[in-house]
Amino acid sequence: MFKSLLLKAIYTVSDVDVVERSRYDMSFKYFLEMAPEEDVINSSSLTKFRKLRIKDMDLLNLSINKTVTIAL
Repeated sequence: MFKSLLLKAIYTVSDVDVVERSRYDMSFKYFLEMAPEEDVINSSSLTKFRKLRIKDMDLLNLSINKTVTIAL
């Protein structure tokens, strides 16, 4: 889920767009460690995870920024 949120932040797209792009974009599938034929999650699951599990959006942004900084 976190990797999906990271893709969402990097590409500045919606939850639905991340899930849809994960269906056909092999770079997304590779990053998410999915097999090419594997089904993707439902976009509502990603939304629920973000809203219910990550209460503090500043914490999410801080985590994403730190991850990107480490990657660079």
